[in-house]
Amino acid sequence: MSTICKICGDLDPTSFVRWKNPDPRNIVEESRSLLYIVIKRKSLAVTASNGCKMCKIIDRATKEVCAGPSDHLIPFIFVFTPEIGQPLRFDLMYGVYGAISLFSLPNSSYWNRRPSGCFSGHLYTLNNDRRTDLYPGIGRARNIPVNALSHDALDLARQWLNDCVSTHGECQGTVVARLPTRVIDVGSTTGKLFLLESKGREGQYATLSHCWGGTFPLTTTLATYEARTTTISFNEFPKTFQDAVVVTRHLGIPFLWIDSLCIIQDSKEDWLEESVRMQEVYEKAILNISADDACDSTVGLSSSRRAIATGILINEDGIYASRRHSGLDYSGLSHSYQDPDDSSYRSILSTRAWVLQERMLSPRVLHFRAHELAWECDTHIRCECSIEPRPADQRSFRALSYQFGNKKGNLARALAVESVEAGVWGKILNTYTQLSLSHESDALNAISGLAARIARHTAKTYIAGLWKEDFPWSLLWRCASPSSNYGRREKYFPSWSWASIRAPITYELSDIKGANPSSSSVLCLKIRQITCENQETRNFQDRSSGLMCVFGWAAKVTISPQERRFELSMGIHKFTVNQTKLHLDVEDGSKLTKSVECYILLVALGTELYSLVLRKLDDSLDFAESQKYYQRIGVLEMDSECLKSEDLMSQFELEEVALL
Repeated sequence: MSTICKICGDLDPTSFVRWKNPDPRNIVEESRSLLYIVIKRKSLAVTASNGCKMCKIIDRATKEVCAGPSDHLIPFIFVFTPEIGQPLRFDLMYGVYGAISLFSLPNSSYWNRRPSGCFSGHLYTLNNDRRTDLYPGIGRARNIPVNALSHDALDLARQWLNDCVSTHGECQGTVVARLPTRVIDVGSTTGKLFLLESKGREGQYATLSHCWGGTFPLTTTLATYEARTTTISFNEFPKTFQDAVVVTRHLGIPFLWIDSLCIIQDSKEDWLEESVRMQEVYEKAILNISADDACDSTVGLSSSRRAIATGILINEDGIYASRRHSGLDYSGLSHSYQDPDDSSYRSILSTRAWVLQERMLSPRVLHFRAHELAWECDTHIRCECSIEPRPADQRSFRALSYQFGNKKGNLARALAVESVEAGVWGKILNTYTQLSLSHESDALNAISGLAARIARHTAKTYIAGLWKEDFPWSLLWRCASPSSNYGRREKYFPSWSWASIRAPITYELSDIKGANPSSSSVLCLKIRQITCENQETRNFQDRSSGLMCVFGWAAKVTISPQERRFELSMGIHKFTVNQTKLHLDVEDGSKLTKSVECYILLVALGTELYSLVLRKLDDSLDFAESQKYYQRIGVLEMDSECLKSEDLMSQFELEEVALL
């Protein structure tokens, strides 16, 4: 009878003890089943040299793939035993702790907040190698080819696509659909490329999501349109476009849609027509090819960093080790369960505002990440190294169960439920407004496809980024973290729309309305009229095109900054407001150095009083004299009891107010 190694426990979870998180702030649900064993670094070296096979494997793996500091600076290694279809993971920690820990799950958010002195790796066996049955504690994975465009890598992508199309009942994307106005005919492997006017033709096509960056990509203009419809030289394509053609051909998809080539870039009329169809372009594509880590069109889809994740054979029994990367862990695409909300782990492409709707509208996305391929559909998320997929309702960015608060299901199903669409839209806006736009005038255009999808499912009316049926509640959006670094987009959008602010915003109607009828607020504001042109053809520089006329209770106030709070003066009445209750749209309240005269307009009244903070516009504006014109500058929340105790309601008057 063999003796279990006292150092590594032969990677048998029964040798581990249950983990107790030393930091209660970082306790997560998964940590309840987190097991570990602690080993000193020197002990590992001794047992490895004395013949423990598992210790020898761990010792060899750490030396092969983690080019860190010398051994005496590495007192510890964490080894996370795998789940089914996942590799074993190990982390080398130095300069902080002082032992080696072996864990049973690769999913603790606490241990992924590692100090900078950390090197990580994977241990695995290949799925079809029967010799590795001797090592059940090691786990299984795939070798990642150095080139993302290799036959092995693209064959795997084709397998994912075929599996989704043939077996995923939840994936709503059509296989054959009406083609967009124009597509690139990619032909066969050696066939010519040209821009095809589809004229209602049906077929399969892929879309490309890419970052334009500082280098302007190849485009179609009025001058080049005729030539593009005849032929486009493959060599004329920038590297990312060339790679997208290679992928499309390998997957057996005959057509490819690329925005810069399929929309005539110097034709305003064509751009407006095609932007209206953007929702359908991505929804009807069989696949979206996502150039996640390419900063512009010259970089290509395959990265030299893939070599980091390529496996090294470390013994004669078919055990491999590879350098682990964390690029997928916070994206919602990984085999691990990390929260997809850490901006430091975002890909280059995912920081772009346009890409949010491209990713969410597409039925399937093939991600070309720096270290490996990843797959996303409404049924599964996959990564190249892992054998088994994850359900899409576990931590995927697309999965509303995590990101948008729906218990189960994809975007289409969630948006079809009228009771949740406001919450869904708020989550979308919170994410969207953190992303970057090259042109501020695109703040509404870049999300119009998602808005169109919501409108289709709910029969609601979309106006300047908000929903008519949610007025006036939805006027209470606010900046998530006001800063003087943010700015206004007054030139393009009315002040009552979140699009007028260049800042992350929060939009939480359920918090304002209350969770039950007894805590619900009562509306104090009535919308009289909204004059707002269609967003694709609007001109908000003409202020009358973004005019909202309302009727409600308004009062003149003076806001004076105090230490960590504000003093509000209304006539002879004065009271203080915490900074967390006054949300200025742009100006950082902590830097407000002088008193400001403004107006508050009541929106809702419950246990809290909710109001808009307004600034009166120049009286010289050429409008009807019977109305007063204001610009929104923030939101104010107050305890409603203050109105009674101070008799402040006497300061309010019923007013016809025009918001611009």
